[in-house]
Amino acid sequence: MKSYIINQEKGITLEKFISLKINVNKTFLLLMKRKKLVKVNNKHPNDYKIILNENDVINIYLSDEMFKEEIINIPFSVIYEDNNLLVVDKKKGVLVHSASKDNHNNLLDQVIKYLINKGEYIPSREKEFKPALINRIDTNTVGLVLFAKNKETLNVIKDLMEKNEIKKEYLGIFLNKFIKKEDVLKDYYSFDEKNNKAIISHNKMDGFKEIITKYKVLEEKKNLSLVLVELLTGRTHQIRAHLSFYNHPILGDKKYGGIDKKNEYNSQELVSFRLSFLSDNLKHLNYLKNKTFISNFMPKLFEK
Repeated sequence: MKSYIINQEKGITLEKFISLKINVNKTFLLLMKRKKLVKVNNKHPNDYKIILNENDVINIYLSDEMFKEEIINIPFSVIYEDNNLLVVDKKKGVLVHSASKDNHNNLLDQVIKYLINKGEYIPSREKEFKPALINRIDTNTVGLVLFAKNKETLNVIKDLMEKNEIKKEYLGIFLNKFIKKEDVLKDYYSFDEKNNKAIISHNKMDGFKEIITKYKVLEEKKNLSLVLVELLTGRTHQIRAHLSFYNHPILGDKKYGGIDKKNEYNSQELVSFRLSFLSDNLKHLNYLKNKTFISNFMPKLFEK
């Protein structure tokens, strides 16, 4: 339940006021009236077309997820959107999703609120597909994240990613100059859940999976390198751990050795920079063929 005191909204109808606060249609308005889910000045109104006056008290008896919410300091900007797909630019320090139901300060929940406010997603419709996260990036990595607005889109894009038919490129600032200015690194990987850290090996061992990381040095400044990285496999912390294994940790990434001596960078300087749809198997998303999305973020030292 939420309670409101009418101020600037005076002079509009109750019906209009309700539509400003929740995503509603005529059928749902009738349901609300029949179930007596609204009170005006502690009384159930018989007519939702009544004019509201200043200081009227409105109580709406619905679950919190039904209400439109003003999103303050929204943790993303929209790069692209259509009826199937939403591409956003995530800010630093934002979880893409949370394992706790009580922590709603994450990208997925904020995107859902954004779509609720647009009227594109109505949680009360039990059979409706809930907007879903397609790709994940670390909390302190900024840049592109994809969301599916329907099940068909989720299935198609996840399948393409598993087949490496969506090109995923990152920009990062790495410590030390590279001897080889471009290369494809192939090694083996395991993830230590207890310490939340990836382990890399040249040799295949039990429980280890192959990882492939392609890179190209774009620019160098003193002992730092701006590098474009393409993921040919997608493992947790792959870029961070794999390049660190070759003595090129990301600037600011203390977990993998990228310590900033001046303490100016408290987290990794890494951007999920570019996603390209190169597949011929896009199905209902065929209009995205050869489409490329580019983040507006750039690692700080190399900003133009």
